[in-house]
Amino acid sequence: MTKYLFFIAYGKRDIFHECKYALLRLIAVYDAVKTAPPEVIIYTDTPGEFVLFQDRLTLHIHPITTEQVRAWRGEIDFVFRPKIEMLLDLTIRYSGKLLYLDCDTYCLQPLDGLFDTLTSSGVVMHNCEGSIGSLTNVHIKKWRAFLKRMPGMLDALTMDMWNAGTIGFDTVFAPLLEEVLSLTDKLHPKFRRHTVEQFAFGYTFQKHGLHIHPATPFLFHYWNLKEYRVILDHFFTKYASASLAVLLEKSALILPEIIHPDKMAYERISSLQRRFMKWRGKDWRIQPYLRLLDE
Repeated sequence: MTKYLFFIAYGKRDIFHECKYALLRLIAVYDAVKTAPPEVIIYTDTPGEFVLFQDRLTLHIHPITTEQVRAWRGEIDFVFRPKIEMLLDLTIRYSGKLLYLDCDTYCLQPLDGLFDTLTSSGVVMHNCEGSIGSLTNVHIKKWRAFLKRMPGMLDALTMDMWNAGTIGFDTVFAPLLEEVLSLTDKLHPKFRRHTVEQFAFGYTFQKHGLHIHPATPFLFHYWNLKEYRVILDHFFTKYASASLAVLLEKSALILPEIIHPDKMAYERISSLQRRFMKWRGKDWRIQPYLRLLDE
């Protein structure tokens, strides 16, 4: 059965930087074990961005337009709705085992073990964020209050919230995507949160009794390190004319997993202490990590 990775890259330059970095790390990880990586599907409004990778990956590029993306946002005009629509479109064209990755997600190790979890009873999402019925953080408390008011949604309180930076399934489950889309269209007008789409995926999978496996041992998702885009901008500017071999080598110097723990440690400091550090000019910033590019 064919295995596919799926990326969506359109719009801002930062997204293309993230996607190209993910492809660099994919090649590097599989080069290290001397095996071929999964086939890669990219829906993009700028196909030329990925010419560099065509000789090293089995690459399927599907051009999309601004008009298509606008239509896929639907009447609810939701930024993450096109992701569901593109997954639906993809499952018409391809069959096999599919792993969707946000562009700010990259391989830590070969993905064979993760693909193995995509079975008749198993799917993948990035990581479990905890029980909707019992978590006390503000975001989940708002979800819980909303779901209690929504007719027919009380069963969600027995479920977990899952991050949708990775979504994996055998395409035999493609019909469930229609349920995900319908639920997103139903909930978002009443609860305009950016996590409606990830809730819809997690809820639908759990409602159908599927076991959700975490992708975290295999993939790193740096969604809460937006500052890393500064590093990537410098990286792709500095090596704009470099060969793929050089890009592969240098990409290992700036791994987000190196930077991320420092940012998270700073986030755990009290807000009062962070304000004091900022006043003293000692708050956490990404700029010092630019030195990694000089190694």
